[in-house]
Amino acid sequence: MADATSETGLERRGGFDTLAPTFQTRASKLRPARAHLELVERTALVDALLRSPASLLVVSAPAGYGKSTLLAQLADAAPVPASWLQLDATDNDQVVFLTYLTAALSRVAPVDPTVADLLQVQTPPIDELILPRLGEALDAAQPFLLVLDDAHLLQSEACWGHLALLLGQLPPGARLALGTRSEVPLPIDRLRAEGRLAEARISDLRLTRTEADELLTLHGAEADDEALDGLLELTEGWATGLYLALLAGDGRPIAEWLPHLRGDLHVIAGYLTGEVLERQPAELQEFLLRTSILDQLCPSLCSAVTGNADAPEHLARLARENLFVTALDDRDEWYRYHHLFAELLAAQLERRAPDEAPCLHARAATWYDQRGDAGRAVRHWVAAGDIATAAWPAFVAVQEHVDRGQVESARRLLDAFTDAELSRHLALTMAAGWFYGTVIGHPSKGERWRHAACSVAVGDDCMPDDLGSWRSWQLGLRAFLAPDGVAGMLKDAESSVACVRPSSAHAVESQRVLGVALYLSGSPRRAALAFRKLLRDSADPVTRSYGLAFLSLIAADQGCRDEARELDRQALELTPGMALDLSPGMYMAMPMLLAHARVVAAGIDPDWRRQVESCEHYLANMVPQIPWRIILICAVLGEICLQRAELDDADRWATQAEAQLRTDGNAGMLHGRVQRLRQALEELRMADPLTAAERRVLDLLPTQLSAPQIAARLFVSGNTVKTHMSHLYAKLGVTTRTGAVDRARELGLLRPPERG
Repeated sequence: MADATSETGLERRGGFDTLAPTFQTRASKLRPARAHLELVERTALVDALLRSPASLLVVSAPAGYGKSTLLAQLADAAPVPASWLQLDATDNDQVVFLTYLTAALSRVAPVDPTVADLLQVQTPPIDELILPRLGEALDAAQPFLLVLDDAHLLQSEACWGHLALLLGQLPPGARLALGTRSEVPLPIDRLRAEGRLAEARISDLRLTRTEADELLTLHGAEADDEALDGLLELTEGWATGLYLALLAGDGRPIAEWLPHLRGDLHVIAGYLTGEVLERQPAELQEFLLRTSILDQLCPSLCSAVTGNADAPEHLARLARENLFVTALDDRDEWYRYHHLFAELLAAQLERRAPDEAPCLHARAATWYDQRGDAGRAVRHWVAAGDIATAAWPAFVAVQEHVDRGQVESARRLLDAFTDAELSRHLALTMAAGWFYGTVIGHPSKGERWRHAACSVAVGDDCMPDDLGSWRSWQLGLRAFLAPDGVAGMLKDAESSVACVRPSSAHAVESQRVLGVALYLSGSPRRAALAFRKLLRDSADPVTRSYGLAFLSLIAADQGCRDEARELDRQALELTPGMALDLSPGMYMAMPMLLAHARVVAAGIDPDWRRQVESCEHYLANMVPQIPWRIILICAVLGEICLQRAELDDADRWATQAEAQLRTDGNAGMLHGRVQRLRQALEELRMADPLTAAERRVLDLLPTQLSAPQIAARLFVSGNTVKTHMSHLYAKLGVTTRTGAVDRARELGLLRPPERG
């Protein structure tokens, strides 16, 4: 991994599929936010939740009811080890979610350290290895409490599926606690009926009279019984409303401002936020409004957005005076606004300065871009309406997300653009073609954007940052996708190698695809030279194993079994998971899977069937479904089954390859390879194999053509056709044309009749 992670994301994308750069988790997500104000202890509610035997605890209420405070107090009071995960929108990518979930679980359960490593590869084996190992950790764990706060921000069906699986595997005495503003997509009714659910909702979270009085006392305010009852009645025990009221009162007697509180909670919050803002100095008001566009705050970012050198002092004052900021680290460098407070500030900004937000977003985008955070920069540029500037960082960010296995993050970023915007900007067109067409194989967008990326005019334009030309990148993509078949693939690959600079990030990728194109074109010696050059030029483990695997396939094609086995061993040492832990979307794994299957099948290893099944599963889920890849996999698996005398399976693979060839005819040497597979099958199934001429006559027997018409179609005499038919009947052991067709279908020499 050292070589792979030492390069930058885009430099490593000389190949379309590589090991992921390390994903750095934020420690602040693994602990409750630090409170800067005195909080009321919810002792009775905490005790009630702890007494419950339920394995799932759900704390559900709108913003500002103290859900996070209650959960933090619950974690502190729990008699078992507790761990915390603060969810946010980025966790809707299942790789990000599982990375943080693994980190949180590792604090309370014996999670295998390899799980964290597996989550760093480009296409993590989630179902095959990661979830089973997390399940093993739960089986071995002692009782614990795992808190997931802001669960309403988790909207990914896949992530909730993983969470439901975790819930079902909790060991006795262990608990999962969720803080949420909305209903969670778990079988709540069933869990409630089974006694496995404990809940705290609005009615439970409302401050009692005693707790409200305690809150006032903690913040130096006093209220007689009548004023306290009036405050509780209007705020309905809403903790944030009470605190906002205290801020708005600014030390005045409650009786002076209490009559002004009217309306529902959101109206109260808006009114009180306005009151809070109006009581701040003008420069602090401006700071609050302008920074409301940010989901996280630090001094230099705030200075860049507001254009105010005093921003660090303003941020420090907000923290000091408890104006709804939450620290995200231990150094008091990063903060965020309370969610509700940020929403209301943004509404105030829109009301007071409706034209200012785009400029503020543009400043934030520039700040993030200068610090290498392309993903956040793109989101702010899109919010600013500056799509032209966002295009290149989006191209970079999409590939960086995919490099880390965060495919959903890449999808959400690209989906933020309209189709017109994707078409209008070259970098976005290329990103869409690569992502929708090759990474996820989107059913509707895939073909459209593949075609757009392969055909858009690029001229001699260079990529920004001196990372090569768009033409070389496009040619590499065209060669990979092979829209014009193997002949076009070779032409594109040779052109890509010719126009790419040797030092370019795309040089290795161009060389890799050239090797494949030469192999498919029937030039194994030149292909081997290309792959050996690839090994010399690339230090990336996945790229090297790809080259070694193709060299192993070439050696096996030539009957050099010992060489094929040694090359397969070298590839396995570099990337063992690519041949053993199946990841269908990881298209760089294909030659590894095939080469290893051939090597295993050539020996006495009984595991060959499992490896063939892995290849079959890979084929069924392969993205993208490129014709030559389908045909090659079918041909190799057919040859393996033929070698192991599994003739029915070999026939099935040959038939599938032939069907693909009829649809996509330009497949280079694969035509002859599939024909040889079919011929070998016939020879094994028949004591007296058919000649090529007899085979041509057999292919026409299921038709309505008469013998003279068959002769005319094949440009031979009628007597010749009669002779071939006589020989066919004898070899097939039949006496009629219908019998010959039926017997040939039984032997796999003819396709079964089409239905319907």
